[in-house]
Amino acid sequence: MGTTQQLRRLIEAPGILLEAAVYDAFSARIAERAGFPSVLLSGNAVSASLLGLPDLGFLGRAEMVQVARNVAAAVRIPVIVDADTGYGDALAVRRLVQELEQAGAAGMMIEDQVSPKRCFLLGGHPPVVPVAEFLGKVEAALAARQDPDFILVARTCAEPAEGLDDAIRRARAFRAAGADVVLVSLTGGGTLPQLERIATEVGGPLAVNLEEAERNPGVSLDACKRLGYKLASFPGVARYAMGRALREALERLRAEGSARGLADRLMPLAEWNRLLDLERWAAQQPPSAPAP
Repeated sequence: MGTTQQLRRLIEAPGILLEAAVYDAFSARIAERAGFPSVLLSGNAVSASLLGLPDLGFLGRAEMVQVARNVAAAVRIPVIVDADTGYGDALAVRRLVQELEQAGAAGMMIEDQVSPKRCFLLGGHPPVVPVAEFLGKVEAALAARQDPDFILVARTCAEPAEGLDDAIRRARAFRAAGADVVLVSLTGGGTLPQLERIATEVGGPLAVNLEEAERNPGVSLDACKRLGYKLASFPGVARYAMGRALREALERLRAEGSARGLADRLMPLAEWNRLLDLERWAAQQPPSAPAP
């Protein structure tokens, strides 16, 4: 079974799918070994890891497709690609779908912000495009896919600037246009009453970002499961964990001039090699040529 079929079955199965948000092939391998059934390739995290830049639209289509190709080749679980605004108009979205399918992705997420986008987590009130314009992208994406199981997640970022009523209207329109999953991004992650209203008025399948939302009373993975949400992610956990651990280790190394005090913070070499399938690759390596 291909990864697109795997992902569609996971979404159609009872319960809620918790996916790990990753930024490269190695973090995806770690997520797979941790038991996650799918991963989300985060645009914010890839912008940071690949370019060292904030999520303000610097990351381009070709760069994201290449990272997606690397990640999909490194794991056996489905990969959903955060494709920002689709990197252009409806025609660009058509090409994007074709390239992501060829890269081995199982799905993608696009959002209705204007270009260049501004990451929702950076605050403010990011402007959104007219509904008709984004629906053109949704329709283009659905028409372009060769694999009917390739998942399209349509995300609206309208709530901060336009209010929840408008965000719900947009989400319902995206769903009616054929989007497989809909995500309504909410200020501060959203409250339980907001999430309940979205579940009631939009219908599923629905996705939710829980990283900020969990700080609000009553919001949890179990609560979202009870409301019928199908996809849940904590977009920053992997990148924040990596950033802090790396910063602290290197600061200590610089201060002490030795790695002796870091042993309990470092991944053992044997585990590193297992994550990279060293033994399997080494077994396939041709023997060295005899010395002359």
